[in-house]
Amino acid sequence: MIKYTIQHWELLTLFLRVAGASLDNNRAEGATFETRHVDFPFLSAVCVFDLPSLYAGKLHALLCREYLKGRDSYDFIWYTARQTPADYEPLSSALNQTGPWKGKNDKADRTWCLEQLQERLKAIDWKQAREDVRRFVKSNELPSLELWNAEFFQAQATKLTYMIWRPSVSQKPINFSLMHNDLASIILESKW
Repeated sequence: MIKYTIQHWELLTLFLRVAGASLDNNRAEGATFETRHVDFPFLSAVCVFDLPSLYAGKLHALLCREYLKGRDSYDFIWYTARQTPADYEPLSSALNQTGPWKGKNDKADRTWCLEQLQERLKAIDWKQAREDVRRFVKSNELPSLELWNAEFFQAQATKLTYMIWRPSVSQKPINFSLMHNDLASIILESKW
């Protein structure tokens, strides 16, 4: 980590010298941003990734991280429980940048992602994942960690959703899942 920081110091500290420079120097193309307003410690507008783009980053971490990080699994449950739609465009871009699919220009979609997740979830040491995340989980949630195994996460993976179209500033992404929505509810949600 120290060697990496020294070798990339100029790029890592660019935001300190250049107004508006991105904090992320290797972000995936295709991510969607939104503006959030904060009032502490002072009033300001902050440009952040939207939830589908953040979810794409988490899916990339789950699929490509070379070491086990229990937080990836915890966050995966958070996104799937909320039926957050995954934005597969930045996921495809990230997969092309790093990990086992680097340089292959694969296009991720729900089917591809489910297949890859099913394989990845089988390989995880769930006891180690539980122990890694235990210190961050509230005491009343600790018993739920005992559910963590490949079968549980494979069931969660079937809740992957996707966006019908990429949202503009005025459009809300539509969650679409063959498991949870029907055409009538999609039409009602979008006010067509």
